[in-house]
Amino acid sequence: MEEIVPNKIKSSISYKVIFIIIAANIAVHYYGVLSKNDLFVYIFSIACPVAAGIASLIVSKGYSSSTTSKVFQRGFFCLGIALFFTATGDFIYFIYDTDNSYPSIADIFYFPFYPLVITHLLLNIRFFKYGFPKVLLKEDRMDLAWLILIPSAIFAFYIFLSDGLSYSVETLLSDYYVVIVAISLSFNIYAVKIFKKGALGKPWLLLLFGILIFGVADILYYHLESINSYDALNPINMLWNIGYLIILYSLIKHDRII
Repeated sequence: MEEIVPNKIKSSISYKVIFIIIAANIAVHYYGVLSKNDLFVYIFSIACPVAAGIASLIVSKGYSSSTTSKVFQRGFFCLGIALFFTATGDFIYFIYDTDNSYPSIADIFYFPFYPLVITHLLLNIRFFKYGFPKVLLKEDRMDLAWLILIPSAIFAFYIFLSDGLSYSVETLLSDYYVVIVAISLSFNIYAVKIFKKGALGKPWLLLLFGILIFGVADILYYHLESINSYDALNPINMLWNIGYLIILYSLIKHDRII
């Protein structure tokens, strides 16, 4: 079955920008470590998702001019709100969670992030992939197999690292996050397979790569939380911020094309 993907528009990825994003995050992280300046690290960490959230809402607004584009408008609106939720969670975590407790009140705002990201992905996949999700059962059964296998394998590996299942509030919340992140990663890969052929192929690849990095960071984070090994200056913060800024870069490119 053919995907509904328009012809490509020339849009290259600047590896210089990617390098600057990575280098800036390394510099910020190690400045925070060496100076023990949590405040600077937190301000930077909150600014990244806020900037990406604003960019996503701008892209959403850019799609408001036609009925055909409503699906993209809703999709990027969901992504923008997701980013604002996580930024709010970071802010609350910094202000109120001085003892690094888990779970905390900030998790109320982290909780909707991945459902909204998955909504963003599904809205766009459904538009571009004719017959989705029924096509997975009829023609794309291999895709269906790995869409199930990848999150199952990630969760099984996580349980293995965590020395088996347990039923405390902390571990159940971590289990939820790992499952929802793993599902998101699977749909990310599926979306890349579809969107890489389209007019917005490069911005989409960047966007999905940013979400992928963020998801990997989250899985590592929830494992560390399950063994009480996370703190504000952990290198995982670099991965989150790199993910946010790559998402921001992709949205800027996206907005320029539309």
